[in-house]
Amino acid sequence: MARGVIKTGLGERLAYYFISIFRKRTLGIAYSIVASETILAPITPLNTARAGAIINPIVQAISCSFKSSPEDNTQSKIGT
Repeated sequence: MARGVIKTGLGERLAYYFISIFRKRTLGIAYSIVASETILAPITPLNTARAGAIINPIVQAISCSFKSSPEDNTQSKIGT
């Protein structure tokens, strides 16, 4: 399922949607991720499936859109 979310670009589209709603405020984006976890919790049977297949690609796309990556040593842009 995670491959499908990444391959179709759903994670990236949702990330840009969250950013457009909360206008690049990291606290607002964190609240939106928590809200989406809360909404998806009754639907998804396993916590690992929800975290690994649905939420993880969205969070990775958000961090890439802010150009925050541990490989580039810029993880503190959005991580702090």
